[in-house]
Amino acid sequence: MSHKTHTLKLIGLVLAPMAGLGMVAGAATPQAEPPGAIAPAPLEQVRSLYPAAFTAIGADCLAPATLSVATDQNSDGRNYASLYCWEPPAAEGDRVGQWLGHLPMEEGDTPFVTPWRCPPGDNACAALWPQLLERYPSAIAQAEFNCAVKNGTLFLAARPDAVDLRCGFFATTVWDDNGDGQVDYEDPVSVDVSATLLPWPQE
Repeated sequence: MSHKTHTLKLIGLVLAPMAGLGMVAGAATPQAEPPGAIAPAPLEQVRSLYPAAFTAIGADCLAPATLSVATDQNSDGRNYASLYCWEPPAAEGDRVGQWLGHLPMEEGDTPFVTPWRCPPGDNACAALWPQLLERYPSAIAQAEFNCAVKNGTLFLAARPDAVDLRCGFFATTVWDDNGDGQVDYEDPVSVDVSATLLPWPQE
């Protein structure tokens, strides 16, 4: 099979606020994998721990695609759930999908979200950032969480009307060559999107 024949689909790149977010209007409910294809316990566990975030991520995985989860550990031994959206299998049984993001498997996993700080030596940022934190703490905290879901890195970009807090991450297309539910090949592409727009503080 030639992986180059697949077209890259950037699923889930809009980092919408996840707190209290419901399904996209008119969108079909994402389907779970059929019994035996995935372990249901991790899927239900992450859905229970982060219902709003799970819904926001799953909103980009519409039928007939299927939503699945795979668990792994980081270097500190913490468990994470990676969510994938798989297209229906081709005639040969192979399928293509997207990595949608990951979430901690333990509630209150503090290291998952790291508060953003200005780069060392960036005096302009150091003068501006405390003002933004004071005025927009909730929006910034949500952007930090959303970017952590994508395993991304935040950075600031100036616009005439606002400060654009952006998230850089790898949008990753994945392939399952034999339909066993495991990722056999992946193709990460570096992208960045706006995590939130913060109006300039008034003098």
